[in-house]
Amino acid sequence: MHAPEESPNIGQPNRRKALKIAIGGIGAVALGGLAYLLGGRENGGMEHHDHEESPEDRQRMLDKMLQQAASFREDPKGWFARHREALLIQGPATYAVECVDEGDDLDRFLPGQGHVLPKNFDVISVPGSGVKYPGFAADLRMVSATNHLMGITSHRNCGACNGDDAVARNHAGELAAELGVANLGHVEELQRPSYHVALGANLRYTRKVRNLRFAEGAPRYFDASQWCLSDRAARMENVRLMLDIAYKHGFNNLFLEKNIPFELVIWYDPEDPAFTKEEVASEVREAFPPELRKTKGLLKLTFVEVT
Repeated sequence: MHAPEESPNIGQPNRRKALKIAIGGIGAVALGGLAYLLGGRENGGMEHHDHEESPEDRQRMLDKMLQQAASFREDPKGWFARHREALLIQGPATYAVECVDEGDDLDRFLPGQGHVLPKNFDVISVPGSGVKYPGFAADLRMVSATNHLMGITSHRNCGACNGDDAVARNHAGELAAELGVANLGHVEELQRPSYHVALGANLRYTRKVRNLRFAEGAPRYFDASQWCLSDRAARMENVRLMLDIAYKHGFNNLFLEKNIPFELVIWYDPEDPAFTKEEVASEVREAFPPELRKTKGLLKLTFVEVT
C-alpha cells in the first residue's frame, strides 16, 4: 500500500492542521464575498431546510464532527491502514443504490427493513439515486454484468428531487423496474440533523474501496461513487453539488469563522487506466463552481491510493 499523496501542484501535506491549498484560483477566504454568496442564493444543493437550530447547537455539532474526523484529517495513511481490511472489496460485490447524502446510512436502514447485508456489500451513491442522470440505468447494467445489484433506495426531502418525496419514490420504483431489481424502500430517518454536517466528500474513483462510513469512527462525509458513472459531466456535477451543499446548506459560515477547509478525498487505483491520478485531478479542478472560484473558498484536497 502506498501513502496518500498531495498533488505536487497543490502543496505539501500538513499532519497537524487542516491544509489550506490554492486550486485553480481558490485560495484564502474572502469572507465578505462568500457571505454574500451564501445569503443571496437559495434552493441550490441537495436539500433546502429552514435552519431553526441555534448557533450554539451548530457549534456543538461542528465540534463533534471535527473530533470524529480528526484522526483521518491528520493522517489519512494511518487511518486507512487501520481500516483497510474492512473497507477493501475483493471479488464481486453486491450493491444498493443510494443518494450521496451523508445521512443516508443503508447499512442501518436495510437491516431494519429485514434485508441481510452480504459480506461484500457496498453502495453506489449518486445524487437522488440518479434521478437527474439519464444514462444511469445503462451504467448500472454495466456494473451488474460482473456484480450483483441488490436494489434501489430513495430518501426523504431529497434536493435532487426538489424535496418532493413522491418524485424520489417514483424514480426509485421506475429505476428498479427498468433494471428488474428490488425497490428497497424510502429512508425516512437520516443520520444527521436537519442541516448537512459533512466536513468533506469522498470521491471514489475506484470500486476497490467501499463507502468509508461503514468503518467504525469514519468521518461523516458525503459519498460519491464516481467510478460507476461513464459521463464525465455527471461526475463533475457531483463535485459541484457537494461543494454547493457544504457552503450553503451545511455549517456555512462556521467553516469560514474557524478556517476549516472542506475536504475532497480522491480515492483512486494507480493501476486503473480509466481514472489516472492526473486525469482525476484535472476533472476535479475543472468541476469547481465559478462562484466558489470568485469567492476563494477554503478547500483541502487529499489523494489516497487504493491497492
